[in-house]
Amino acid sequence: GDKPRQKMGEDPKCQLCGDPVEDTTHFILKCSALDQARQPLLQQIIEATECHSITDESLMQVIMDCTKSPLVPPIKSTRESIEVSSRRLVYNLHCRRSFLRGEVGLGSVRQKTPSTPMCGEATNCLKIQEK
Repeated sequence: GDKPRQKMGEDPKCQLCGDPVEDTTHFILKCSALDQARQPLLQQIIEATECHSITDESLMQVIMDCTKSPLVPPIKSTRESIEVSSRRLVYNLHCRRSFLRGEVGLGSVRQKTPSTPMCGEATNCLKIQEK
């Protein structure tokens, strides 16, 4: 489940923005330190649902598995678009968080995979980190 860090014996406070509770919803939808990495892709996902008002819980369901959400039209191309945007969103958030926490630098990302071509998601992540 989505357990706050405190239940795992860790400080529940978000190490990036200082919010009192860091959980999955906070990481994916709320952390202000990750807004730049989040907004463009999150907007694409919300627009694809064709829903003008969406709760955090419903949006998390769309991101995690859009096929189970009644908010997503049963159109294959729409679902595929949401799936791609959701994967990019989570990957970009992970990259940005790792960079901000000093866990991964630009050089180490490139050095770990020198023979692997950079995919679009990794390139976007690196562009966000360079700003």
